[in-house]
Parts: sequence; C-alpha cells; structure tokens
Amino acid sequence: MQSRPVMTWEQIRTAFPQEYVLLDQVVLGAESRSVAKGRVCAHAPTRREVLAAVPASDVDFSWALKFTGPVRLPPGFTGLYVSR
Repeated sequence: MQSRPVMTWEQIRTAFPQEYVLLDQVVLGAESRSVAKGRVCAHAPTRREVLAAVPASDVDFSWALKFTGPVRLPPGFTGLYVSR
C-alpha cells in the first residue's frame, strides 16, 4: 500500500469530497471526541468499495470509517451507544 501522510479532517474533506474514507492513525479532538487527524488508507464513493480496497492486515487497531460529505440523520435521532 502506498504510504500517505497524516492529514487533518479538513484536509481529508477537501481532498476526498463526498466519499467514504478509511482512516488509521486516528487522533480524536480533545473537546469534541470526533476525528481531528488521520491517515487515509482508502477512499471510495461507497462503504463497500472502501472496505474492499484495503486488506485488514494493512489497518492498525485504531481506525475509523467516515463520510466526508453532509450526514443526514433521521428525524428524532439522538445518538448511538456502543459498549465494548
């Protein structure tokens, strides 16, 4: 896999508009706990394509799958709870 630099979320959104991005080396923002930085491992118009584009062995334990475009939430959506 081609090595790519760590980019800020704004740089990622600019470089890969309206696409799904698979990130590793993820850094979360201190205040918002959302992605602040990361290294793009793969990008594609659909989740299926981006996940198929990179072998699991090339992604470290800290990864994220994000969409760079606007996210539309259903009416009444309040959030998700994920337990480990």
